[in-house]
Amino acid sequence: MKTKLLTILLALATLPVFSGVSGSVDYSSDYIWRGVSQTNGAPAWSGSLEVENNGLYGGVWASEVDFGDDAGFEYDFYGGYNLHVSDKVSFNVGVIQYNYNDGDYDATEEVFVKAHVGAFDVRYFVDTDNSEKDFVAVSMNVPFIKVLDVDLEYGRHWDDTSYKLLTVSKDWRGALVGLQVLDSARHGTFMDHAALTIGWSF
Repeated sequence: MKTKLLTILLALATLPVFSGVSGSVDYSSDYIWRGVSQTNGAPAWSGSLEVENNGLYGGVWASEVDFGDDAGFEYDFYGGYNLHVSDKVSFNVGVIQYNYNDGDYDATEEVFVKAHVGAFDVRYFVDTDNSEKDFVAVSMNVPFIKVLDVDLEYGRHWDDTSYKLLTVSKDWRGALVGLQVLDSARHGTFMDHAALTIGWSF
């Protein structure tokens, strides 16, 4: 699978120079991924760079991490194809590779399928080394709130653990402010289960 992933990324690197290029830089009070902090509740810088042409895309995303060992940051490579059926329906298939700069972590690859229908998104990820380690998430954008973007998400891991997440965000021409709140957030420990993010995208 590693060879296939590198082949995909190499092919994406040859996209024409007029392809769309986008990126982002963010600072979060916590890096929460699939319901779990990846920084022991500490703040993290993250950034991304992506190239796209006619639905075919590829990119890299990186963030600080803290697992209590030698790993200091994560960097992920990904590529795929996004098919827009209409303004309200689209499908996305691809592969992603997770890497860490240090620590006892091997590169991990997942293949994924995503579907967007109206206000709903469904995402399904499968570990290429162990097909039983799947992850699925369903999210809904609350349509009647216009001032802010409000999303509700439910995620379930392969070991049957799950989480619920509320995301509230606002984008002003690339400047983003957002708040993620897990269902485990309680009075007195709210920010231990939430993350405030500010960022900029281009």
